[in-house]
Amino acid sequence: MNIQFLLEAIDAGKTDNPLGILYGTSPEVLQTQRLRYQRAIRRFAEIFPERDDVQLFSAPGRTEIGGNHTDHQRGIVLAGAVLLLCRVTLMLLSHPALNTPPLPPAIALTV
Repeated sequence: MNIQFLLEAIDAGKTDNPLGILYGTSPEVLQTQRLRYQRAIRRFAEIFPERDDVQLFSAPGRTEIGGNHTDHQRGIVLAGAVLLLCRVTLMLLSHPALNTPPLPPAIALTV
């Protein structure tokens, strides 16, 4: 997605629905998340000025309280959520040196 378009969409509140699902709908929380995502996008643009296309992903934090790795053998794990998450700004790469299978179709977020 175009960086400038995405920044403007976030600023206009057009991403408030998915952000609200992830983080809560209070105005303070939404404003905090808008700023966090905009900061991540701007930082990406600083590091990769030649790129104008990004995709955003977020994954919740998790910790294993007990049974770490036993789930690999159908064991039981006691897991808990943590108030940390991994937020990633990505670009798609196409390079002959990368020998990877084709990517599955992307899921689009309309803003």
